[in-house]
Amino acid sequence: MIRIVSIITVLISLASCSGSPIRVSMMSDQELKTQPSDTLCNAYHYNQAEPVKSELNNRELLTAKEWKQIDRKKVIVGMSELALICARGFPSRINKTVLGNKKVKQYVYRSYSKSQYIYIRKGIVISWQS
Repeated sequence: MIRIVSIITVLISLASCSGSPIRVSMMSDQELKTQPSDTLCNAYHYNQAEPVKSELNNRELLTAKEWKQIDRKKVIVGMSELALICARGFPSRINKTVLGNKKVKQYVYRSYSKSQYIYIRKGIVISWQS
């Protein structure tokens, strides 16, 4: 019983946070227009709310090929950094590295059993490893 109350308390707290995926998904169309694209993508990752997808489509930032992968929660080489966030949500951590004269971001996604590292250069997914 205590665990259920704790879970409900956490969910209510998350819903009240202005940038939380739950809160963003409950926003009006007008409010969605004011949100950064990455915040919308993070919210879409968690609940695939149609108003959020509609606002992202209005911005014309993602291709049809990317949407297909996003809806399958898949990452492919060549997808945009924004599509990655739509597909996987915000990472646990972002590391930035310079290799020679090339800047690379490493998105770190952690789960209970493993970590996945996704590499981005110039806003495009270039590789990943588990």
